[in-house]
Amino acid sequence: MNRAGFTLMEMLIVVVIIGMLAAVVTTNVRKHMARVRIETTTLQAVEIKNAIKSFELALGRLPKHLDELVAVGGPSWPGPFLEEEKVPKDAWGNEFRFGIEKKRLRVKSAGADTKFGTKDDIVK
Repeated sequence: MNRAGFTLMEMLIVVVIIGMLAAVVTTNVRKHMARVRIETTTLQAVEIKNAIKSFELALGRLPKHLDELVAVGGPSWPGPFLEEEKVPKDAWGNEFRFGIEKKRLRVKSAGADTKFGTKDDIVK
């Protein structure tokens, strides 16, 4: 007897295998994306920290807010201190904070949970 096509059971097995493969790939992509977000935010925090230090060296004070790092002034203004037109947000869309802690400049991101003061904060 000549069979043309697949049985329902064969089709179900193929669908289950594809579903299992998709689940594995999705899990790996999510883990990778989480790591990329952390690395990106860490690099952004370092860039902002360096811009704040440049600002302080040029003007003798810390900026009052991060927007001063991208301000464009007159001919005597030494800025902007960041190349972007506005201060970048972290990889989760939140604003960075900065301040002096234990006599050191710190730039912070709230991390994935978007709450400052938790274990996933990124501090540079």
